[in-house]
Parts: sequence; structure tokens; C-alpha cells
Amino acid sequence: MAGLPFVPFDMFDWLTRVLPGRLIAFGIDTMVNLIRLLRLISSTAKMAEQTMAIAGLFIAGTVSGVIARLILPAESRGFVGAIQ
Repeated sequence: MAGLPFVPFDMFDWLTRVLPGRLIAFGIDTMVNLIRLLRLISSTAKMAEQTMAIAGLFIAGTVSGVIARLILPAESRGFVGAIQ
């Protein structure tokens, strides 16, 4: 809307540049084989890639939140304006 980048797609693109080539090739081959097996159209690959980007960022955020919840002491998790 404001011409800003969509974070999940940028993070997914960055990961493809950082991860080892063999891992990326394995992922692409697996996705192509699955699309062929299910007899889906070629535009499905792009939609699957976008879905993986959004789901990956959601899962990473959820895991980060759980870890932060476990690490931070209970006192620092207080609500704003909470009576203590």
C-alpha cells in the first residue's frame, strides 16, 4: 500500500541466498516432484513459495515468542498499568 516491502517474502528471499545450495536444490526438487505428482498447474509453485514464506515467518515468530516467554522473568512480563 505504501510501497513498503512485504517482510515474509524478503525474509524468504534472503534465506535462499544464505542457505547452502544443496538444501535449496533439495527443496525445489521436492516441490516440483510434489506438484507433478498432484498434477497441479505451474503457477502453483509460486503460490506454494509464498505460502511457505508466510508460514515460515509465522512459525518463527511463534517460536520466538514462546522462547521469550520462557526466558523472561515473570516480573518483566507485567501488563502496562497492572497493580503490583
